[in-house]
Amino acid sequence: MKYDIKVIENILEIKVSLPRRSSSEEEIERVGVPTINRLASEAALPKGSKLGECLHPIFGINNFDDAVTGTWIFDILTESAKKPNTKAATDNKKSKRRKTSSAKNKTGEK
Repeated sequence: MKYDIKVIENILEIKVSLPRRSSSEEEIERVGVPTINRLASEAALPKGSKLGECLHPIFGINNFDDAVTGTWIFDILTESAKKPNTKAATDNKKSKRRKTSSAKNKTGEK
């Protein structure tokens, strides 16, 4: 199995190629998601970043069929600096006492 890992801006690209079988007696090689995830986790990423999800997943390749090459592309997520947790300033609300009017005041009697 030959593979090439490239980091381009915020993308990790893994290209894998398998040698074609020249006879039916040769062993069948398979490369699938577990192998690709292992290669991706071992890749050297830029400092302060982590591996995202695969953008173009394919299930796997093998040298039994004609599918002997494959490309997997992963997002590279940058870890932004944590912002300080600030709360919005709130006014100290004092309860305002309302004058209550009695029924006598409304009718004009005192």
